[in-house]
Amino acid sequence: MQGRPVIERHACETDEQLEVALEQISHRVQSSLDRLVAHCSEVFDCPISLITFVGKEKQRILAAKGTDMRETPREISFCQYAITSDGPMFVADTHQDERFHDNPMVTGAPGIRTYLGYPIRSPEGQPIGALNVVDTKPHQFEQRHFDKMKYYAGVVEDMLELHFLHLEEADYYEQLQRKNSRLKNWNRVFEQASQVAKVGFWEYEPETEHIIWSDEVYRIHDCPIGEVLSAEQALQFYVEADRERVSQIMREAIDLRKPYDFEATIVTRTGTTKTVRARGELRDLGDGSPIRLCGVFQDITNTHQSRLALEHAARHDQVTGLLNRHAFDNTLQSSLAASRTTKQPLTLLLFDLDGFKDVNDTFGHIIGDVVLTEIASRIAKASPPKATVARWGGDEFAIVLPVGTHLKKAEDIANIVLNAIRHSREISGYTVDLSATCGIASTREALSAKELIRRADTALYHGKRREPGKVHQYSSDFEAANVTRLNAISALREAMEHQRVFAGYQPIIDIRTGAIQGFEALMRARSDSGRILTAADVLPALLEPVLSRDVSQRMLSFVSQDFQELQQHFPNLQFLSINATEGDLLSTNFAEDFLTLFRARGVDLERVTLEVTETMLLVNDTKTVRKVLKKLSKAGVKIALDDFGTGYSSLTHLRDFPIDKVKIDGSFSQSITEKHQSRMIVQALISMAKSMQIDVIAEGIESAAQRDLLLQMGCESGQGFLFSPAKSLDSIRNGELRDVVPNAIKDAAA
Repeated sequence: MQGRPVIERHACETDEQLEVALEQISHRVQSSLDRLVAHCSEVFDCPISLITFVGKEKQRILAAKGTDMRETPREISFCQYAITSDGPMFVADTHQDERFHDNPMVTGAPGIRTYLGYPIRSPEGQPIGALNVVDTKPHQFEQRHFDKMKYYAGVVEDMLELHFLHLEEADYYEQLQRKNSRLKNWNRVFEQASQVAKVGFWEYEPETEHIIWSDEVYRIHDCPIGEVLSAEQALQFYVEADRERVSQIMREAIDLRKPYDFEATIVTRTGTTKTVRARGELRDLGDGSPIRLCGVFQDITNTHQSRLALEHAARHDQVTGLLNRHAFDNTLQSSLAASRTTKQPLTLLLFDLDGFKDVNDTFGHIIGDVVLTEIASRIAKASPPKATVARWGGDEFAIVLPVGTHLKKAEDIANIVLNAIRHSREISGYTVDLSATCGIASTREALSAKELIRRADTALYHGKRREPGKVHQYSSDFEAANVTRLNAISALREAMEHQRVFAGYQPIIDIRTGAIQGFEALMRARSDSGRILTAADVLPALLEPVLSRDVSQRMLSFVSQDFQELQQHFPNLQFLSINATEGDLLSTNFAEDFLTLFRARGVDLERVTLEVTETMLLVNDTKTVRKVLKKLSKAGVKIALDDFGTGYSSLTHLRDFPIDKVKIDGSFSQSITEKHQSRMIVQALISMAKSMQIDVIAEGIESAAQRDLLLQMGCESGQGFLFSPAKSLDSIRNGELRDVVPNAIKDAAA
């Protein structure tokens, strides 16, 4: 709505503002002005009386008697001179006045001869127009008329001032109406926002004990809006555990003028439990009204629950609901502090599930998570009431026993937990046996959290390697083996990082002629001092699944890349073999990755042999291993059973897996010249393999006598230091194998 132009008092109005204001003169004011000019015409006995307003370009006639003119150009108006005078302006005879004798209003209608005008000023004293009386005859007005003109001009000014005041009042009223309308809108919006945000306002007057609630505060309490409540009744909504605290906060806010901000729990009129936040302070409005406690009151139940959920999520494992690693570390630190204070031992149990990787690989992580959740529940139920149970990571769990639990009691608890974990479960028609191994460490002396965890982990590691499914207490005897393991891991990892791991190729020869039939690719690493490390030197590191897999991937890359060059040096090369790891055979994508790599590098898969050990075929998940080997065999890759004769079920393996070659373990090859039993075993192995049309390769041949005896038994292929150790590709390029093998055969024959 367009507001009226405001004629501010005590401010200079513009001509435009005055123009608009004067255009809005009410009928009542206009009638008064019309009566006034008629009265002036009678009093001054003249035919024409006018009230005019002088603008920048024209003169407007606000009221007139004796003329129909409504406006004239400013340059011909008499008023332009009248408004510049401090008193009356009088022209006795316009014909004799140089300013007006040729003025159109003199020479034409209305034929002005005598003129008397008095300036009219705005309430601020600004001249805006004039009261005018005009006669068509000369010398019609006298000095006695001047005071009357001043009087009537003042009447006009009073009328206009009342008009201006009326406009201001009307404008203020419109503004007030608009503000009231906006305020009502804002109140509606605020009320809606209050309901959405669940925020209300309240006041409490300590002197009168009068309490005032906004509508939303009533809603939060599930009370009828407007119900009169005392401060004591309001306090009763808080649960008993919070009531005294809230009362104390309020007393301090009043007595000490202390602002407050707290959260508490209330039970509403309908019995609903809510979490609320109250914030406020004591205020003196300075208008003589009593001092009052004012504040806001908010229902934060949803926020509180969300915060609790976030805090729970930050401290608990999403899959099992147990404490996570971070929360467990904090709890362990607190327990260690209590252990030091009370000088009582603290015992930590670490559990690692046996064979759980098979569940994930076979059935996927969704089923794996279901199994983990069930196992976590079993562990929690089997643990002592005050123990802290956490998912340590992956398929590992940790328990901090109550301070003061001694080792014998801890071992009993660990066995109870192992029995709770140990069970069979049928998944998709398959029976899965679940079990775990436990490592125990205790603070018999002052230990840091890190050291306590390390000891329990060391006990767990040795238990997994030596006797899975049992409880193993930490012993200092583990340290030497652990140091060896850590050193091996460090050496191998450093060699991997600095590109010092390479493939060494040991020739597999026809032991009758010395002709090289193939090569076995063996992992070799160069230490930072330049010493060549064999797989045996870093065997503990190769038992680490992740590192072992990384080494395997590196070796596959070397072999697939070097195959073509080895074939160039040895045109009659029949095959190149590479060793698999247990992790390779349990990986569902190993076969596909293997085939893709060798095909991409143009290697004839029928000239590639993958060597596996019997222990790799003894894993729980034989289904996956069989599937991997069959896929490779179908693509043309030959499968060799390494360390043949050292396992428990060699014959079964030859039947159940696609075995193309067997490699007699070097311990048999090296003892056949001295031990009759070894000769009998080797002879039986060779005969059995040949009857099944499986090729035989003897490993570890170190003497001519061993070679000759193997030839007599019917073994025609072998490898060992008698012929050559593994050589790097650079050594082979330099021709180091050209004469070594033939000379070895010649020397052996001699």
